[in-house]
Amino acid sequence: MHRRSLLQLLGAAAAALPWRSSLAQAHAAPLTDAAYTTLRALAPAVLPSELGSKGADAVVDRFLTWLRGYRSGADMGFGYGLVRQRLTPTITPSDYVQQLDALERSAAAAGGSLSSLPLEGRRRVVAANLEAAGVKDFPASPDGKHAIADFMSFFFNSTEANDLCYRAKIGRDRCRTLTGSSARPAAFTGD
Repeated sequence: MHRRSLLQLLGAAAAALPWRSSLAQAHAAPLTDAAYTTLRALAPAVLPSELGSKGADAVVDRFLTWLRGYRSGADMGFGYGLVRQRLTPTITPSDYVQQLDALERSAAAAGGSLSSLPLEGRRRVVAANLEAAGVKDFPASPDGKHAIADFMSFFFNSTEANDLCYRAKIGRDRCRTLTGSSARPAAFTGD
């Protein structure tokens, strides 16, 4: 009887620990359904048309997977020649939700939802939002300052974007063996 009481006490203590809510948040969707829909409508306007709708949707899904696993303030080490420790920037999905909501409000002022606007209309709304937010350059990697800039940075600094640019399966940042490294990369087919 004593062992059972001890196990019940430990179970109750574990259930009350604050890590349970943060663990649930880590596995929760990083964006609301409305923000997710906006991001899907944004993708064809800011990504290369060669990707097509399936490719653009796949980039959105990879971005959300990355965002779900992202940890702000994670140790990045010192790096070569650096004397200060580097940490990952703070990225808050709730800020992304607000920025994507603002994008939808701008689209509504332009005559509809972002997904209902023609591609050129979407691009004008996106450009106006980036200008209003003071985004002048895209970061080398997502830095949490603006959802649109971070989404574009996520893609355009990727191996896939590099392959698309050179129209070859170079596979930058992928581990490869030396076998066959002297051969030309295969042609990029978009798959």
